[in-house]
Amino acid sequence: MAQDYELNIMTYIKPYNFFDERDADKRKTRIVRLQMNNMLRRTVNMFKWNGLPNTIPQRVLELYCQSRGYCGIIEVNGQLYCVMGALGGVPNYNYMPSNFIVSNPYLNLNANSYNIYENKNCVIIPNDSLYQGLMPLFSYHSELLAETSLTLRRLSIINRFPNLLVAPDDNTKRDIDDFLKNLENGDVSSIASKNILKEATGVPLTTTASNIITQTLEMRQYEKAEWFNDIGLQMNYNMKRESITSSEAQLGEGALLPLPDDMFEMRKIAAKELGDVFGQNVTVDFAGSWKDLRDSIKIELEAEKAKITNSQVQTSGQDENENKEDIEDEENKEVT
Repeated sequence: MAQDYELNIMTYIKPYNFFDERDADKRKTRIVRLQMNNMLRRTVNMFKWNGLPNTIPQRVLELYCQSRGYCGIIEVNGQLYCVMGALGGVPNYNYMPSNFIVSNPYLNLNANSYNIYENKNCVIIPNDSLYQGLMPLFSYHSELLAETSLTLRRLSIINRFPNLLVAPDDNTKRDIDDFLKNLENGDVSSIASKNILKEATGVPLTTTASNIITQTLEMRQYEKAEWFNDIGLQMNYNMKRESITSSEAQLGEGALLPLPDDMFEMRKIAAKELGDVFGQNVTVDFAGSWKDLRDSIKIELEAEKAKITNSQVQTSGQDENENKEDIEDEENKEVT
């Protein structure tokens, strides 16, 4: 009975066919969007906010910042809200916008303007120092990964029938198209019902590199590692094609820090402004794998400092012993 219940539940889970579209651009867009969403689900948990009011969910705040580049905290009827809006107004002496314009039907706001600098009644939380957000970076890496996904799928299908068929007439071409479509769907038996091989000419598909699938997989793994490293997650790609030591794995840790640290600095500044403008005691810190990485680096630095200190103490002790021995030798000479 339990098994039947589980099977009934599974009937509501439908596969999402990313390759059904005949338009290649739509296929690629679906794959790109899927990969961007998957990565955003990771980065939205990069930080942990403490002290936010109930009207500002952390998930919404991070989604706005990371996807739009920034968000604004405003007060409406005594409650604080995290909203999207547009930066505008007369630029200040740094050519930064001075106003935050918000339209929100639920809050009955229609192009309401809030001050960012003078007589401040709004706090802007940038995702990074350029107000850019993560979507441009995600789109770049995701499009490259989508190309490798499409290439691997095409190579898998070609391996079912590694020949290029040349049709002498339109009827044969239609038969070939039907055969290739069935082949793409996994039906390799359709060749028995068509007399294609007698009418069409088969040209074996050859490539300059016999290991093209391996190269595509390596390219995919390399690009995925680059993406993870850009957002501050450790994912080593072994170009040596052999095992690597722990010291080699730690060589790139410094490259993981700049972007997340920039994002963290912008949030710390915004947390302080929330206290100055609205009297909120809000703090922010890294969370999850990002916090674990920084904790491990801190432990390694402390261990290295302790090692250096112990080495200096030992060296100093050896010098003192040598000085004592020299003094004793001089005293013995004088007595003699």
